[in-house]
Formats: sequence, structure tokens, C-alpha cells
Amino acid sequence: MAYYVACWTEDDGVYARGHSHLVVRDAMNCLVRDGGSFIRAYDAGVFRSLTHRELIDFLEALQEMPLELAQ
Repeated sequence: MAYYVACWTEDDGVYARGHSHLVVRDAMNCLVRDGGSFIRAYDAGVFRSLTHRELIDFLEALQEMPLELAQ
């Protein structure tokens, strides 16, 4: 079972928030508007990119995000 985490980058690497979510849409609430954050899946103890289906879920949820986050 995969979990979803909001992540961001800094000069010294990629960081994840300290908690996970069961669905992509919920993890999106942790994104930061500055454009430096993104969603990763945490599956079997390893972070990975979203699958095609998960990316579609992300894009569909993006349309419903609050305006201040979706701009």
C-alpha cells in the first residue's frame, strides 16, 4: 500500500514532510505555493514518483485546490 507525502528541495537535497496521507488529494493540502514542493509516493519503504494513475488523480485534484494554492 502506498502513502503520499509532500516534499520539497533545498540546496542539500530532497526533504519530506513528517507525515503521510492515504490519498494524493490529501497530501496536496501540504503543498507550499512557492512552487518548490511536490508529491511523492512512499511504497514498500521507498519513495517513488507517482504512477500514471496517481498523476491523473493529482491533476484532477489540482482543479479543486483553493485558488491561492492552485495559481
